[in-house]
Amino acid sequence: MASGKHSSKSGKRRGFLIAEIICIIVVIACAVLIFMQVSKYWTANNEFAEITEEYDRNPNALVTDNPNCVGWVTVADTRIDYPVMYTPDDPEYYLHRNFEGDYSSAGTPFLGKGCLLDGNSSIIYGHNMNDGSMFATLRQFDNPDFGLTHTIEYNTIEGATGFGSYQLLGCWYEDLTAPDPYRYWDQVGELSEQQFNDYVTAVRSLSIYGTGVTAEYGDDLLALSTCSYGTADERFVVVGVKAK
Repeated sequence: MASGKHSSKSGKRRGFLIAEIICIIVVIACAVLIFMQVSKYWTANNEFAEITEEYDRNPNALVTDNPNCVGWVTVADTRIDYPVMYTPDDPEYYLHRNFEGDYSSAGTPFLGKGCLLDGNSSIIYGHNMNDGSMFATLRQFDNPDFGLTHTIEYNTIEGATGFGSYQLLGCWYEDLTAPDPYRYWDQVGELSEQQFNDYVTAVRSLSIYGTGVTAEYGDDLLALSTCSYGTADERFVVVGVKAK
């Protein structure tokens, strides 16, 4: 009988020991994963900080090192302060590549499919990173107190028509899982007068608040787009018109 009790206690101790070892392994594994994720964020942020310091946000200097760089986009009081890439033959080339072309989960903001350097409407895509980097802070525009007092600053290489300060025309959340989402990503390139006017009307109609800003054919439009995670496949879109 005593031997049976001793065996039972030993079995329980072994069970507790195994459970403790499993818990320790899980904690270590989680710590490693967190470290790897933080390390990725730090690496990406550090790379962009070095580019900013070295080139002072000048795309005409950047293009000498990487001909795919065509601009620099900035929004005050956010972390949006990045070079803009353009690879028309492979538009999403920089979706998961850094400025140098190496793999990066953060990617580098880029002009979307159909954009033209001399067009009247462009769109820039950027990731919504969990550490608040890239285009994560774009959603500050959903607050009218912010959106009505901030502009998108877009500096371009010589020869491109998009250079300037863009006032907010409208911003909204687009659920791509909806039966018939608005295809804002197609409203780029050199829009005809009818296409331009239809786009402006759609933006003002979709916008989550009125901005008092309008646009007329002959103006330049610039959209910024990022994931917003309100649904399985939702985007937050900001469209600005270049100030005259």
